[in-house]
Amino acid sequence: MVQACSILSMNIEELQEYIQNAALENPLISFESFSHIPAYDASADSRGFTEAVIDFGGQMAEANGFFEGTTRLRDYLIMQIPKRLNDRQYKVFYYIINSLDKNGFFREAETSAAGRLGVPTETVSEMLDMIRSMDPSGVGAADLRQCFLIQLKRDRSRSELAIRLLEDEYDSLCRNRLKEVSHRLGCTISEIYEAIELIRTLESRPSRMFDREVPRYIIPDVTVSPWEDNFAISLNKEFLPEVRLDETYCCVEDFDSDAKVWLAEKKKQASAIQHFVQKRNSTLLLVCTEIFRCQKMFFFKGPEYLCRLKQKDVAAALGCHESTVFRAVNGKYLSCSWGTFPLTYFFSNTIECEDEDIPCNPKNQIKYIVDSEDKASPLSDSKIACMLSEQGLRISRRTVAKYREEAGIPASSLRKKY
Repeated sequence: MVQACSILSMNIEELQEYIQNAALENPLISFESFSHIPAYDASADSRGFTEAVIDFGGQMAEANGFFEGTTRLRDYLIMQIPKRLNDRQYKVFYYIINSLDKNGFFREAETSAAGRLGVPTETVSEMLDMIRSMDPSGVGAADLRQCFLIQLKRDRSRSELAIRLLEDEYDSLCRNRLKEVSHRLGCTISEIYEAIELIRTLESRPSRMFDREVPRYIIPDVTVSPWEDNFAISLNKEFLPEVRLDETYCCVEDFDSDAKVWLAEKKKQASAIQHFVQKRNSTLLLVCTEIFRCQKMFFFKGPEYLCRLKQKDVAAALGCHESTVFRAVNGKYLSCSWGTFPLTYFFSNTIECEDEDIPCNPKNQIKYIVDSEDKASPLSDSKIACMLSEQGLRISRRTVAKYREEAGIPASSLRKKY
C-alpha cells in the first residue's frame, strides 16, 4: 500500500528515476527506453514565449564566440581592462567586479568600499567610472535608475528628455504624476510617453547574457490536444517508462533452491511495481479526464474561464478518497493549447463562489477586469472588490490589492493614462 501511494505521487521524472534504480537492483525488471529530450522549458512563460536576446552592440556584439566558451560577466569585464592600471587600481577593480549582484549592479557605497580596501574614495570612484564605461552598458550601476542613465548617455541625441526624466523627475515618474512633470519640464504628455517608451527598451539587467542558470525543464505528465471537434486526453508516452518482466531468468531450471527462492521474490517485487505503475497511470488519466469534464470551458476558451473545482468533488465523481486525487495531481503537469500548467492549477483555493458557472480564479478575474477598464479612469481596489462581489466572488479590498500585486498589476494611480 505504501509503495502504491508512493508511485502514484511520482511525476514522470521521478518515476523514470525510480524504475531505473529498481532495474539496477532487480534483474527481472526491464523497461522501454524513453527520450531524454526535455519537452518544456520552465524558464519560458506558460505560453512558451522565449526571452528575446538583447544586443548590446559594440564589443558585446563581437563577443559571440566568447559567450559560447564562458558565461561569466566577471571574465568579460576583465577582458576589457586597460593595460595602464597600477596595483591599487587592479585591487579596486577586482573587488568591484567580484561584488556585483546578480543584476550586474554594485550596491555598496563608495566610501564603504574605500574603507574596506584601505584606499582613497577617489580611486573607487575612478574604477567605477571605468567599469560603467564598459560593455554591457549599465554594468556597475548603483541601481536601476543609474543603469538606465548610463545607457541613455551613450546616445544623448535621442534621449535628452528621457535623461531629464530620470535625473530630475524619477520619483514623480514612478508615481505616474505625468501632468506635474509636463508642467515642470515644459513638454507635452505625448513627448513624455515617447521618452518612457524609450526607457522601456533599455536593459534592466546588464548581467542578463551572463551567469545564466541552467533552465529547469518540465516534462508534462498529461497532454490535452485538439481532436476533431473535441479534445484528446493522453499520458505523455514519449517519456513514460513501460515496465516489463524479463522472463529470461524465470525459465532457467538448473538454479539451486536458494536462487529459485531469490528469483521468486524478485519476480513478486517486479510484478508489484509493474501493477502499481499501471494503476498510477490509469488513476492519473481518470483524474485528468474528470478535470477536463469540469473545466471544459477553460480548454475551449482559455484561462479566464477556469471554474470552481475542488479535489473532493473529483474524488466523489470517481468514487475514491480525496487523498488519492491529491497524490495523483501533486507535482504533475498538464500541457494543452493554452500552455503547460501544474495540475493543482485547475483546483480552486479556499474562496467560495456563489455561482457555479463563473470563473473563480481571483487573479484571472482581476486581470480581466483591469484589462477591460477605462485607462483614463482606472478602477480602485474597492471598486474591483464590488464588481467581484456582484459576480459572486466575495473578497475584501485588501485581498484584491494582495492578488493584484501578486499578478504584477500596478495600483490604479499608476495605471492611469492621460
